[in-house]
Amino acid sequence: MKRLINFLFEIGSLRKIPRAHRQSLLTEDVTDNISSHSYRVTHIGFMLAKLEKADPYKVMVMCLFHDIEETRSGDQNWINKRYVKVAHEEIRHDQLE
Repeated sequence: MKRLINFLFEIGSLRKIPRAHRQSLLTEDVTDNISSHSYRVTHIGFMLAKLEKADPYKVMVMCLFHDIEETRSGDQNWINKRYVKVAHEEIRHDQLE
């Protein structure tokens, strides 16, 4: 139970991680964070899944989990991703173990 609570607390921290694109786009939108991004992606995924006749609930779960590693690695903008290798699979494995 303690590990589950720790995981849920960790997921809650996504709201405190700013999106990295702000750095490269020179925008000061401090309201945009990983949590708001994942929320928006989940709605988009649901609607697209319905339009494409895919399983919208499976897509929603995929969308909700697509950035959970960023609680430990932070967000990388498109420039950073060219040079910095993040162990996404290892992080996700450790989180969901």
